[in-house]
Amino acid sequence: MPVGFDFFERLFLQRLNKGPAPMLDLVAMLGFKAIRAALEVGLFECLADGPLTLAELAGKAGASERGLRFLLEAIEPLGYVAREGER
Repeated sequence: MPVGFDFFERLFLQRLNKGPAPMLDLVAMLGFKAIRAALEVGLFECLADGPLTLAELAGKAGASERGLRFLLEAIEPLGYVAREGER
Protein backbone atom coordinates (compact mmCIF):
# COMPACT_ATOMS: atom_id res chain seq x y z
CA MET A 1 0.00 0.00 0.00
CA PRO A 2 1.92 3.04 -1.15
CA VAL A 3 1.72 5.98 1.22
CA GLY A 4 3.49 9.20 0.42
CA PHE A 5 4.19 11.93 2.92
CA ASP A 6 4.38 15.57 1.97
CA PHE A 7 7.34 17.68 3.04
CA PHE A 8 5.89 18.75 6.41
CA GLU A 9 4.80 15.24 7.35
CA ARG A 10 8.27 13.94 6.66
CA LEU A 11 9.88 16.79 8.53
CA PHE A 12 7.74 16.78 11.66
CA LEU A 13 6.37 13.28 11.99
CA GLN A 14 9.14 11.03 10.81
CA ARG A 15 12.03 12.99 12.25
CA LEU A 16 10.32 13.13 15.65
CA ASN A 17 9.49 9.42 15.39
CA LYS A 18 5.79 10.28 15.64
CA GLY A 19 4.72 9.02 12.22
CA PRO A 20 1.84 6.60 11.77
CA ALA A 21 4.10 3.69 10.78
CA PRO A 22 2.59 1.12 13.20
CA MET A 23 -0.91 1.89 11.94
CA LEU A 24 0.22 1.74 8.32
CA ASP A 25 1.88 -1.61 9.00
CA LEU A 26 -1.38 -2.92 10.45
CA VAL A 27 -3.43 -1.70 7.48
CA ALA A 28 -0.93 -3.18 5.01
CA MET A 29 -0.99 -6.52 6.82
CA LEU A 30 -4.78 -6.64 6.80
CA GLY A 31 -4.83 -5.75 3.11
CA PHE A 32 -2.33 -8.51 2.38
CA LYS A 33 -4.45 -11.06 4.23
CA ALA A 34 -7.58 -9.95 2.36
CA ILE A 35 -5.86 -10.30 -1.02
CA ARG A 36 -4.51 -13.68 0.00
CA ALA A 37 -8.05 -14.80 0.91
CA ALA A 38 -9.35 -13.51 -2.44
CA LEU A 39 -6.68 -15.53 -4.24
CA GLU A 40 -7.45 -18.67 -2.24
CA VAL A 41 -11.17 -18.40 -3.05
CA GLY A 42 -10.41 -17.79 -6.72
CA LEU A 43 -12.19 -14.45 -6.69
CA PHE A 44 -10.19 -12.89 -9.51
CA GLU A 45 -10.59 -15.92 -11.76
CA CYS A 46 -14.35 -15.79 -11.18
CA LEU A 47 -14.42 -12.11 -12.18
CA ALA A 48 -12.13 -12.54 -15.20
CA ASP A 49 -15.06 -12.76 -17.65
CA GLY A 50 -16.79 -9.67 -16.27
CA PRO A 51 -18.73 -8.33 -13.32
CA LEU A 52 -21.07 -10.59 -11.36
CA THR A 53 -23.68 -10.03 -8.68
CA LEU A 54 -22.82 -11.17 -5.19
CA ALA A 55 -25.07 -14.24 -5.53
CA GLU A 56 -23.52 -15.17 -8.88
CA LEU A 57 -20.02 -14.70 -7.52
CA ALA A 58 -20.76 -16.80 -4.43
CA GLY A 59 -22.12 -19.60 -6.58
CA LYS A 60 -19.19 -19.53 -8.97
CA ALA A 61 -16.59 -19.37 -6.19
CA GLY A 62 -18.35 -21.86 -3.91
CA ALA A 63 -18.26 -19.40 -1.03
CA SER A 64 -20.84 -17.77 1.21
CA GLU A 65 -22.37 -14.46 0.15
CA ARG A 66 -21.76 -13.00 3.60
CA GLY A 67 -18.06 -13.88 3.56
CA LEU A 68 -17.61 -12.59 0.02
CA ARG A 69 -19.36 -9.33 0.90
CA PHE A 70 -16.86 -8.74 3.71
CA LEU A 71 -13.96 -9.71 1.47
CA LEU A 72 -15.08 -7.45 -1.38
CA GLU A 73 -15.61 -4.55 1.02
CA ALA A 74 -12.07 -5.09 2.32
CA ILE A 75 -10.33 -5.11 -1.06
CA GLU A 76 -12.42 -2.48 -2.86
CA PRO A 77 -10.67 0.49 -1.19
CA LEU A 78 -7.34 -1.08 -2.13
CA GLY A 79 -8.31 -0.88 -5.79
CA TYR A 80 -8.49 -4.58 -6.60
CA VAL A 81 -12.21 -4.58 -7.42
CA ALA A 82 -14.78 -1.91 -8.24
CA ARG A 83 -18.51 -1.97 -7.76
CA GLU A 84 -20.74 -1.32 -10.76
CA GLY A 85 -24.28 -1.01 -9.42
CA GLU A 86 -25.18 -4.45 -8.08
CA ARG A 87 -22.17 -6.06 -9.76
